[in-house]
Amino acid sequence: MGIIPPGKKPGRYVPWVDIYAEPSGIGDHQFRHRDQPVRKPPRIGHDPPDPLVTILRIHRSRHAGLPGHDAPEYALKWTKAARERLPEWIVGTVQPLIQEALDRAQYGARLEISGRDGDTLLLHYPAVKQGTGYVAPVIKLEFGGRATGEPHAAMPVMCDIDGKVDGVTFPTASPVVMSIARTFWEKATATHVYCAQGRIRGERYARHWHDLAAILRSSHFEPAINNRQVARAVAEHKSNFFSEKDAKGHTIDYFTAVGGALQVVPEGAARRALSLDYASMLEDQVLVGDALPFEDLMAACAEVAARANAAEKT
Repeated sequence: MGIIPPGKKPGRYVPWVDIYAEPSGIGDHQFRHRDQPVRKPPRIGHDPPDPLVTILRIHRSRHAGLPGHDAPEYALKWTKAARERLPEWIVGTVQPLIQEALDRAQYGARLEISGRDGDTLLLHYPAVKQGTGYVAPVIKLEFGGRATGEPHAAMPVMCDIDGKVDGVTFPTASPVVMSIARTFWEKATATHVYCAQGRIRGERYARHWHDLAAILRSSHFEPAINNRQVARAVAEHKSNFFSEKDAKGHTIDYFTAVGGALQVVPEGAARRALSLDYASMLEDQVLVGDALPFEDLMAACAEVAARANAAEKT
C-alpha cells in the first residue's frame, strides 16, 4: 500500500510505503480510480488512494443467506450487510496492520475511525508546512463495500514528485486498480448526477472534472468511451446501489445517461459553486500538472460529453 498525504508542494510530501501484499492479507484488495498508474493519463485526481473492498469479497458471493443478483431485493440487503461487515474488517485487519507500521516507523501519526458507517480510516500526520488550510494534514482512506471492482489490473504507481528532488528516492507500489474505462464511466456518471441535482458534495469534488479532462487528453479516452460493456455495467451497478434523484425529485436514469444523454457541464448556481471549489483546489496546489483554467476545463468536459454521447450512436 502506498500512502501519500494530500500536501501538494515538495516540502509537504510524506510518501510512505510500508505495507505489502502477501504478509498483510490485504494485498488482493483493490484501489479505486484516484490512484495514478505511472502518470497515465496525466494527473488523475490528487487525493490519496481509496482502498476498495469489493462487494463480492465482503459477502463471499451468496454466503450467509444473502440473495443473489437475480433477486430484486439483493442491493438493499447486500448494502446493509456491507455496512455491518466492512467496519469489522477495517478494525480487525487494516487498522492494526497500519498501526503496527506507524509504531515501527515512529512517524508521530495517529489513526482514527471515521465515517457515518465507520467505513473510513483517517491517518493524522504532523505537517511540515501549512498551506491555506484547504488541505488538512490527514490521509483519508475511504473503504468501499458496494463496488464490484471490475475490470481491474495490477499497475505500477509512483509519487508525483518522483524525479523532482535530487538525491531522494521515492517509493513505488503495484496495487490492483480499477481500469481507466471503469474510472471514466464512474466519474462521468458522478458528474452527470451533480448536473442533475445542482448541488456540490463537499470540498475537492471538482477533481472529477479535472480527471475527465485529463483522460480526454490521453490515449485512454477513445477506448474508454467505446467500451459500452463497462458503461452499461456502471449504469446497472449504480442503478442498484447508488440510486439518486434529480433536483425535481425524479430518479436519475443511468442507462439513459450512458446511452447518449450524458451531461457533465453544470449550469447556473451549480456551475458557480463548482468554480469556487476548483479555485480553492488550484490555490492550495491540490492539482499538479496541466490544471486548466475553469472555463477551459468546462469546454474540455463539454467535449468529453459530446464525444461519449456520439460514441453510443455510432
